[in-house]
Amino acid sequence: MQVNIKYLIITLFVLANIFLLDSYQNYEKSLALKTLVKNEILLNNFLVQIGRERDLSALYIGSNYKNFSSLLAQQREVLDREINNIKKHFQLESKAHLKIFLTQKDYIDTTLYKEMFDALKEIIELRKKVDLKESNFKEIFFDGYTHSLSEPLSKRFLQVPNFTDDSQLLYLISLLSQLNLAKENTGLQRGFVAYFIEKAIAVTSEELAQWEDFKSKSNSFQVIKVRASQIEKKIQALYEIPANKEMLLNIDDISASILVDLQLGKYKEDSTNWFTFQTQKISLFSKIEIIITRQLEKSIKEALFFKQIILGISLLIWIMVIIALLWYEQKFKDKSGTPLIEKSKSTKFVSVIAILTKIAHSKGSISHPEKDVINYTINNFISFCRKEGMSDSELMLLKEQLHNGYRVAKIDEVSMSTHAHNLEDCSFDMKVQILKQLVSMATIDGYCVRKKMMIYEAVEAIGFDKLKIQKYINDIVGEDFNKPIEDSCPYSILGCQKSDDDATIKKRYREQIKEFHPDYIQGKGLNDEIIHFAQQRLQQINRANEQIKRERENNNT
Repeated sequence: MQVNIKYLIITLFVLANIFLLDSYQNYEKSLALKTLVKNEILLNNFLVQIGRERDLSALYIGSNYKNFSSLLAQQREVLDREINNIKKHFQLESKAHLKIFLTQKDYIDTTLYKEMFDALKEIIELRKKVDLKESNFKEIFFDGYTHSLSEPLSKRFLQVPNFTDDSQLLYLISLLSQLNLAKENTGLQRGFVAYFIEKAIAVTSEELAQWEDFKSKSNSFQVIKVRASQIEKKIQALYEIPANKEMLLNIDDISASILVDLQLGKYKEDSTNWFTFQTQKISLFSKIEIIITRQLEKSIKEALFFKQIILGISLLIWIMVIIALLWYEQKFKDKSGTPLIEKSKSTKFVSVIAILTKIAHSKGSISHPEKDVINYTINNFISFCRKEGMSDSELMLLKEQLHNGYRVAKIDEVSMSTHAHNLEDCSFDMKVQILKQLVSMATIDGYCVRKKMMIYEAVEAIGFDKLKIQKYINDIVGEDFNKPIEDSCPYSILGCQKSDDDATIKKRYREQIKEFHPDYIQGKGLNDEIIHFAQQRLQQINRANEQIKRERENNNT
């Protein structure tokens, strides 16, 4: 039973640790996702401002550095303020609070963000190239602003699946990714086409293909693709606003007009109109982005709350298992770590078996009924310890100790009192039960003075007050325990047979004299009453020996 409890608690402890670790990791992932979305909100406007500076720079270059300088200067100030805001509030890292449980790798892959911050240093150089009035448009537009600043951040949501498997959250993230793609390409076609209109130059087939790619991607986000009912109506409402409808129609009309004029490079449309309508479209996307982001924040908050509950439950289960472990240690272990049953009760059990064995062996041998009583007592002790939770291996060890105690007690010279002293701290009721076993054993093959002496020796060592337990002894023996026990046969008194030779009788006589001699009894520290019994028995031994001598002398004559 103890083994089952032990294995059960250990299994629960392992499972509780796995549950706690998994719950904690999921909680940390939710925090990382929350950080990622918080950064995304900051990056939305940041990317809009980068795109606006890029596209105004394209207009400025396309006008041969004659127009848009004041707008570009104002936009640079706006972007600088946004950069300072990013540096102040942006979180580059979201590390676990308990590194001991987790890997040393940060949850958020900050490589892209670090590349972005490193690239911000290039803005000064980009601006210098624009201001030199000898800059290359495509180098500034594509290599500078787009590839170095905007493009790396377009991949920032690729790590989201590492944080969650929630389909709702993943769907909202995918919507944001689609929207960012559409918004970025809207900005690209805004600046790209505005440059050619302002420059009044024709577009090559390769450049036309590039514009078509921008246009296709800018129209990739459509409200019909939105399946989240809680935000679909809000997004649809934005598209239904008359001003937005008109703006989208104007973009289509202007695009068609530009397609007619791009081969000759003579454009009827004004670059500022094109720029303005595309900016309005980007603004529409930004509003949609706010709707999706707010829903995403709400969903993450709910998921984080759920993860906190699960983490709390797992922590509570872990604490309960720890308490169970402590309970197990307290119940089955003492301070030294040794099983309590094995250390204390087993010693008492062995002492009881040894005392019973010595009483049974008082006449030189143990009868089958006496052996059965000893085996029955051993089995009772084993059953008791099994109910107390002792393991099978410990029960086997205890059983071996009890049987070994039985074998040793038959041949050793350890006194009854030595074994009985191990029973001093037993309860009174337990002492009574032990006494009943001793007296019962003494009566199996005939109650005699020697057994009586052995019981008294054990009683004295255990700490009994004989007057208080006399009733129990009398009930078991069936007579007054203090009544002298007389042996009518002299050979029985000496513990020998009539057929024994003179040498054997003499040996038995000397053994009896030694055992019941007053000096020997006093050396054991027994009380005066027992010494008095020994003196009476000594007289019986002497009389029995004299009687046997006379009988044998008469038989010889």
